[in-house]
Amino acid sequence: MPKNIATSIKTEAFLDQLLRQMRRAEPKHYGSLEDNGDVLGEDYPFVSPCGLELNFVRPCDATPVVFHTLAKDPSGGRYLVFGGTLLQPFEPTHLAVSPTTGRLYHRLVVSNGGSSARVALHKSGHEEYGLIRSAVAVSLSDHIHVADDATWLYTEDGRDHQITPLPLSADLGPWSMPFEEGLDE
Repeated sequence: MPKNIATSIKTEAFLDQLLRQMRRAEPKHYGSLEDNGDVLGEDYPFVSPCGLELNFVRPCDATPVVFHTLAKDPSGGRYLVFGGTLLQPFEPTHLAVSPTTGRLYHRLVVSNGGSSARVALHKSGHEEYGLIRSAVAVSLSDHIHVADDATWLYTEDGRDHQITPLPLSADLGPWSMPFEEGLDE
């Protein structure tokens, strides 16, 4: 049993529950706070309901989802791991790079079951992405190159997969930490 908030945030079950419930905040979520004079607006763009409680989340990047591990399953498939134990199938065609920061992302695919996590971040017509942790991006870097036409490519088993630019709707929001070129992560 966690003894304080710092250990709770590291608990796999807590992280999984928080991210499974995570969704984009809507005006109705801010209602009770605005009545008290607290205006959150775009400062906390995500909310994770837990019973009667609403946990407002302000990611320091474009997304609350960070893929921290690239794992293989016994059948040879690969998964990106986020939260504590949540899995997202790794698909080279779902890679995207932020034109703002140069960071690597992977599109979230909502699954209705199986070993993949169901994450409800999606708005209608709005694709969501998870940030790929720097150490994982470095492990993928041997497969990434830039073509003569400045297109980013992920090459695996002799096949090129285009890495698309991250859509502006999924890139850094006004809530995110300021990005300054030249600073190490």
